[in-house]
Amino acid sequence: MGFDLSVVALFMLSPVALYARRWPFSMGYNPTILPAPRLRQDAGCLSVLEQVSSRSMMKHGEKPQSLGDLFAQAEQDVNFSMRRFDRVSPARQDAARSSRPPRPPSRSSWVQSWPATFLWLALLSLARLEAATWDPAAADYAGGKGRTFYVSKQGDNSDGSNWAKAFHTIQAALSAVPNPQGGHRIIVRPDHYNEANLHPAYRGTPGAYNELLGDFDGHLGSGTNGWVVIDASDPVKGFKSWDWWSSIAASDKNWPTGNNQQTFSSIVCDRWIFRNLYTAGGDAGLFWDLTDKSGEGFTVIVEDCVGTGRAFGGGVCYPTVRENEPSVFRRSYFLALDWVGDTAAVLLGGWEKAMPTAPHVVFEDCTFVHPDNAVALSYASHCARGKFARCRMIVLNFTQPEMGANSTGIICTEKHAPTGRLHVDLEDCTLAGYNVFTAGEDSKASSYTLKGKVQAYLQFKQPLPQGFQRLGLWPTELFYQIAPPRSPAELKTKNRP
Repeated sequence: MGFDLSVVALFMLSPVALYARRWPFSMGYNPTILPAPRLRQDAGCLSVLEQVSSRSMMKHGEKPQSLGDLFAQAEQDVNFSMRRFDRVSPARQDAARSSRPPRPPSRSSWVQSWPATFLWLALLSLARLEAATWDPAAADYAGGKGRTFYVSKQGDNSDGSNWAKAFHTIQAALSAVPNPQGGHRIIVRPDHYNEANLHPAYRGTPGAYNELLGDFDGHLGSGTNGWVVIDASDPVKGFKSWDWWSSIAASDKNWPTGNNQQTFSSIVCDRWIFRNLYTAGGDAGLFWDLTDKSGEGFTVIVEDCVGTGRAFGGGVCYPTVRENEPSVFRRSYFLALDWVGDTAAVLLGGWEKAMPTAPHVVFEDCTFVHPDNAVALSYASHCARGKFARCRMIVLNFTQPEMGANSTGIICTEKHAPTGRLHVDLEDCTLAGYNVFTAGEDSKASSYTLKGKVQAYLQFKQPLPQGFQRLGLWPTELFYQIAPPRSPAELKTKNRP
């Protein structure tokens, strides 16, 4: 990570500013330009700042406050009118500062608030550095300079260095990634690519992720628009629903059937970003199974994608939590087509024997569609935790209880391992299905927290868990979301409520 003078000011001014105990909200700065969740991602810098602030407050006889307390106080005082920013540009900072309302001069209020103002600006600079410096597509990317490769069926399939020389397959570009230093990009022309079991040659690094993206609107030079479809189907016979035959490579040689010639872990995709992709035709879509590398840290970023498969549309299985670096799925759609056994629109699995306090995976503005389970705990999982904000979970099974084939839950924990537990943090989500959680003894493996308005449309005889709001009438707008989006542009521009 790079530092500038404002970060130095952060450390120099924090004792004075925290003693003043005033944030600069009254001075008219627009706090929506600060992506608060990501500000906490640099554990090292924040730890130093926390120590400095604690020493300052103890010196003045006050109870030390953690940065978490300070951020919580700030977030309570401020209405964040914009949900979050993926990156913060200097232009937006300038625009926000110029929009501050006039305030009559007051020497006393200025004296009280100017140190906090400097602290806030320094924090803003730190947030800018940390919000996007790991993303090679960001204007303020600060990681190592990697290679850029192109994929297009119209290229000559030579070295992928430009559109004219583009590789014909996505796997060729992934295999061409030259080193583990990160910052590499693969840009794909919208088209239909009949490929399966994709795997890059190298992972990314903490400060320099790699990126695989579709040029959905042609602005990167592909000359067309639409989806990059990654289709794992058999090109002659059709849908290849076969164990371990998926869009992302993972396999287990001890598995009795399927693509089991070797054991292979999706850990190779660690710290990769996937954007504007549509996966289909195989056992799983945008799904990562760590297999023999289970228990390691793992992070992927998925934005504006569609993941479909027989068993799983998406998910991550068996990492341990990276508290400040979870996997994140944004503005994406997930669909799975099977309902027998270990299957769900999104499958989650963790490796901790005790429930972690931070999520393995965060889902924001996503849609999940499945015959029986929108979200499920993997049968082999230990403790798994997921956070869901503004998501839609649509389950199609509303079987009558008299028929003897009840649903296993919109959020499913059936047949869990003895150490298997699933915790979900739900914020402003809407659910539809037979019942919210798996019924009976298996329900003891699930827990939840709620924030905002969490609504559920259920079979009328089923109980409503505490804190949920029941929808009595058919949620027409919700069920419009069953169909996959027609293009990445729809995900980016349309708020799919």
